[in-house]
Amino acid sequence: MKRLKNIMFMFVLMVIGISLVNAKDQYTLNWKSDNLSIETIRHMLPVSDGVLVGGYDDDFHVMMIKLDKTGKEVKSLTLDYEGVVNGIYEYDGKYYFIATNDDEMWNVYVYQVDKDLNIVKSKGTGFYEEGSIEITNQVDDKVYITTIGIGGYSGFGVSDDDDYYDSYYIDLDDFSTHKGSSNDFSKFSKSQRALIYAFRMGIASMPTVAYMGHGFSLLGGNQDPAGWGKGYSTVFKTDSFDELEDFFMNDTLPSGFNDLEDFVINRELMSPAWYSRIVETDDRVVAGGENYPYLDLYDFNGKYVGKIDIVNYLYNKSTSEMSSQLLDMVTINDKLYVAYQYCDIDDNNCSVNCKVGVAEIKTRFNIETKVTKGKGTIEAVKVANSGDEIKFIVKPEKGYVLDSVKVTDANGNTIIFKDYVFTMPSADVVIEATFIPEIIEKGKEIIENPDTKDVVLSMIVMFIIGGLLLVGYNRNRKHIRKYE
Repeated sequence: MKRLKNIMFMFVLMVIGISLVNAKDQYTLNWKSDNLSIETIRHMLPVSDGVLVGGYDDDFHVMMIKLDKTGKEVKSLTLDYEGVVNGIYEYDGKYYFIATNDDEMWNVYVYQVDKDLNIVKSKGTGFYEEGSIEITNQVDDKVYITTIGIGGYSGFGVSDDDDYYDSYYIDLDDFSTHKGSSNDFSKFSKSQRALIYAFRMGIASMPTVAYMGHGFSLLGGNQDPAGWGKGYSTVFKTDSFDELEDFFMNDTLPSGFNDLEDFVINRELMSPAWYSRIVETDDRVVAGGENYPYLDLYDFNGKYVGKIDIVNYLYNKSTSEMSSQLLDMVTINDKLYVAYQYCDIDDNNCSVNCKVGVAEIKTRFNIETKVTKGKGTIEAVKVANSGDEIKFIVKPEKGYVLDSVKVTDANGNTIIFKDYVFTMPSADVVIEATFIPEIIEKGKEIIENPDTKDVVLSMIVMFIIGGLLLVGYNRNRKHIRKYE
């Protein structure tokens, strides 16, 4: 029976241990791959056994590579013309990518490939992408090929006859190509439609990405049509496309908002920078973009809560030592993976000497608590988002008082806290506390806490009594031996 109880006790400890390990390992960094054969990355697509990555090689030839689940490059495909991959899609268990051919005045090609990047079939569409920022949208069996920002100025469409505001699509079932009705963007997502209308109505000269959800909308872009102005982000306090469309088209505020400042929150970014990708992961909306070495974090109320320094996070360097920018983002099993560009500042010309990488970046991190001396407890959440306000509680046990508390991140940096509240960084955190026996002043006499003092005195008394008993026992043994 006793043996059975011991086995059950060990089993419970094992289950608890496994649960704690899983909770912590859930947000550990899986991999970083920054020695890739591709020159730059434009798009990524998660697949069952890894990630497909598209862009172009160092000769500006269209290129695709495949990374396995560990981040290792295992396959590559390079086409024999200059151009770039402008989208990667999955439909009915098959993989497709869209490429533009610079040798043919940016004619758009569509390719179906298998999981090993072997081309199954391909077709030149006859469409031409003349703009600088593409918007593509997959709807069921169709991929809509479009471009926003033709020449950097107002205009929308993909066309060989300068017919703006028309939509084009490729049917993935038969590779047939079609031209949609003028101004028909009903097949586009709310976020893409918001971006199109923002561009057309001049809400900003060069918006590049939009997000709609959780009761708010986030629009990112550039204020300079030449492409190198000050970046910005705009948060609208609605995720209703009808309300945003009315605002864009008619300059009418939604009901309940009488003041533009109450409806729109603006936050300028570093210059030059602008958002080009936004994704949702964990409890955050993550935004990043060109010439911007950070990922900006928004909570599900649309509030900006902080940023992740890509350079420091991946290379433990500062932005004065290394340059970096975001190229694309995807989520895999609720984890965030980014394609990025980086180079040492000493290279002087990052646009020429940059390398690319793909890595997992966490937005949630572990919090560990340690009592390094004395007796007491520390209460805090185990996992938190970067940017969260973390409140922790320190409780000494009876007979002890708090001596010191320190909070550090995984790199050993000290984290400042006030009233036991700190802002969660982009790293795991350790909260440490030390406790000492309580001291009580009684008149001019300083006495240790009786609770702790009694323990010490009891141990001393027991030691003395034990010693006396041992001496008495030895003397008694000698006396007995004398008369034996």
